[in-house]
Amino acid sequence: MQIEIPHEAVVKYMERRKTDVENCRTALQSGNLSVLETVGHQLKGNGITFGFPEISTIGEALEIAAKERNTQAASEQVDALASIVEKNALLH
Repeated sequence: MQIEIPHEAVVKYMERRKTDVENCRTALQSGNLSVLETVGHQLKGNGITFGFPEISTIGEALEIAAKERNTQAASEQVDALASIVEKNALLH
């Protein structure tokens, strides 16, 4: 059973993802992979709830990349998240 999420909640969810992208990029620059792991774990759990299964997929890949200390893969996942956030900003 799919829960109906109010439009305003989805908009706020996407706004928080913008902050996630900024925080992840800063973490990548400083080498703080624990931030990436935490954000990835959170995205993995909440993306699908808000109707964005692709964000859950990105979150899982980001979490794994951070655990493996693979900054290239982590950077690619952050870019993928940024792309989704930008695309959805145009829709709302």
